[in-house]
Amino acid sequence: MYNATNKFITGICAVALAVIIATTSSCGGNSREEAAHQLYGNIEGLIDTRNYTGALELLDTLDTRYADLTALRRQALRLRVRAIEGQALDSISEGDARLCSAKMAVDSLQGGFRFVESPVGLEGYYVEKGASDKVLNSTGIQPRITEDGLFYIVANIQGRNIGLESLVFSDGAENVVSSPAPASRLVSVEGSELLSFKPEEVTPVALWLKDHPGTSKYALKGRKGTIDMKLSPELRRSIVATASYALAMQNLKMASVKREKFERRLQIARDQLANMPAEAEEEK
Repeated sequence: MYNATNKFITGICAVALAVIIATTSSCGGNSREEAAHQLYGNIEGLIDTRNYTGALELLDTLDTRYADLTALRRQALRLRVRAIEGQALDSISEGDARLCSAKMAVDSLQGGFRFVESPVGLEGYYVEKGASDKVLNSTGIQPRITEDGLFYIVANIQGRNIGLESLVFSDGAENVVSSPAPASRLVSVEGSELLSFKPEEVTPVALWLKDHPGTSKYALKGRKGTIDMKLSPELRRSIVATASYALAMQNLKMASVKREKFERRLQIARDQLANMPAEAEEEK
């Protein structure tokens, strides 16, 4: 983190210094062309030191400040593509590290989960291998993960209608409440209620439980009443583990998408370089 921050600050200072030099030169005895060429040289220096972000910022300065120097700006197109290529390569390298880390996290957790096939028309889901399939036959909750890797909690109330809308967990001194679910998502069948809490409604709850291992009770809170329940250590651990696995799956997906994005950017930059005329021809 220190190295990344230090590199960022150094890049900002280099860009600021280059702009000051270019501005000072243009205000002194040198011509605007000389100042522009000096700025161009600063851009080359930033690229040589792998400060691609700083180089791209100065290229923008060159385009706006010296819009009339079309020949130099055309020549700078090659520098811009080189900067984009270098930035993409650095991002791919960083992305590989994130991808590897995310893959290791998923691999370390997936052995503890199984996939449950659902009836035709319904999505399947992941649960811990030891999780019971009888959650819908009694009052209680079960943490799950969608096929897309999203954490959620299914809550079932057997034989009562309380207008279920949220879950409340307490460790005696503190408590956390899930975001209330709309009544439109509550399914009532023959005196029983079923509600699936979405990721954004219960993920904060799982994170809270991770930091509160002493939590021993929860409540099914409804618009017409509340049902108090015992939270076993095993169920608390299962909620935390399921949320952690879902997060690992999401991190892996995001790392993969980001890497593909920079791969495409790199290919575009290389295609542009390949289609550019040789530098010697540009100077004629």
